[in-house]
Amino acid sequence: MRSEVVCKENRIQYKLKNSQKHEIAKIKVDGGVFPPVASKTHEHKKCDFLLVNCDQLFGILVELKGTDCSTAIKQITDTLDLIKNTLIQHQLMQVHARVAMRSTKHVDKVSNERMKLDRKLKTGFGGGSLKIAKSPFIDSM
Repeated sequence: MRSEVVCKENRIQYKLKNSQKHEIAKIKVDGGVFPPVASKTHEHKKCDFLLVNCDQLFGILVELKGTDCSTAIKQITDTLDLIKNTLIQHQLMQVHARVAMRSTKHVDKVSNERMKLDRKLKTGFGGGSLKIAKSPFIDSM
């Protein structure tokens, strides 16, 4: 079991400290589990990674983004909508969302999209939480 799980892309990084060495699955979502769709009419924006704590049955959706926080939130929201049934089927009790950004200087802390996603995680995904931080975003379980 890894003591740290790292997601990175374009020099933006999210690190999950795993001091209790739980079994963590790291799944590439955008371009991985869900390959790019040729048709733009049915395309969902997807986040970059899904981390699953296999021991405690919770997930973390991770988006690595430069500076466009509203797009990052849209990608996480679309991913939740896309995989909601799969998460329920695998009995994930809680889902969190994390956004690591190159800069958080212009992040709107009270945007409608951000508040909707935060509420969706809290009420529909076991009290999950949304956190946005500058890269490298270091998080722990």
